[in-house]
Amino acid sequence: MEQSKALAERTGDPHALGLATLWAGGAAWLRGDWKICTDLTRQAELIFRQQCVGVANERVTSEVFMLAALVWMGELHRHEELFPQLLQEARGRGDRYAETTLILLTYRHLLLLAADEPERAEQEIEYAMSRWSQEGFHLQHFWAMFGRIEIALYEDRPDRAWRLATEMWPALAKSFLLRLQTVHIFARHLRARCALALLANEDAGERTPDMPSRRSLVRAIERDIRAIEHESADWGRGLAGLLRAGLSTAVGKPRAATDALRMAAQTLDASSMHLFASAARYRLGQMNDDGKSQDFGENARARLRDCGVTKVDAMVNVLAPGAWR
Repeated sequence: MEQSKALAERTGDPHALGLATLWAGGAAWLRGDWKICTDLTRQAELIFRQQCVGVANERVTSEVFMLAALVWMGELHRHEELFPQLLQEARGRGDRYAETTLILLTYRHLLLLAADEPERAEQEIEYAMSRWSQEGFHLQHFWAMFGRIEIALYEDRPDRAWRLATEMWPALAKSFLLRLQTVHIFARHLRARCALALLANEDAGERTPDMPSRRSLVRAIERDIRAIEHESADWGRGLAGLLRAGLSTAVGKPRAATDALRMAAQTLDASSMHLFASAARYRLGQMNDDGKSQDFGENARARLRDCGVTKVDAMVNVLAPGAWR
């Protein structure tokens, strides 16, 4: 990537430089280097915007990488500052691809959940998908379903979340999108979160007739955790730790859960995934009565509010579901 960028700089061609910078940022996104991704794709977007013509696809690709990475970093306010103008520009030039992709691939629904607007989040997903092909299974289909599932978790509807996740999986597997490490980790993590939410429902005495057995849910979570860990990505290891903590609480191992939460929080913060790190610390405060853990919990609540989260408990149920006690 460095060589291609150096060659582009030597040519003096802004389009070549923009592409080299964009794909360096895209490679950082695929590695989970969110901060580097944000910096590079913002640079690329400015090059395309200020120095090139006829580069609508290159611009929207830069914008999607940048906005998605901002969400993983917890920079929701920055996302909200940039998104309306970019969406308005896409609509102004009649660019349906850019419009739908910006809505679906930038984790837009999470900002609306942070604002406690799940109905609007659902409406935006439905609108975007009404303007996209219903054939095949593309990234747009995956992230639309991802959003619907997280909306269900936010609304405390784990049975719907699980049903959507299991219905999505055959098409996702057939599409080969799981060969992308980032998609693979996020998809596995999402499905395991749905299973943890179902286990929490059962612990609360709200088991539904068509719910899988407790044993099968535990095994499904364990498989997804192992698959994520097998990817050997630090940020994935942090997400897997968060899942392992939730599973430990479900099987009555509070000390293991506490250890996993501490590891997850540290690893996720080191990977700039501050939303999930805050969720881990919030759960740590719920798990333990000691003063230090309580401080972790209160600081995490404050951090999530600073990010723009209106209902902290509901958001943490999306990021780190489970029967925490």
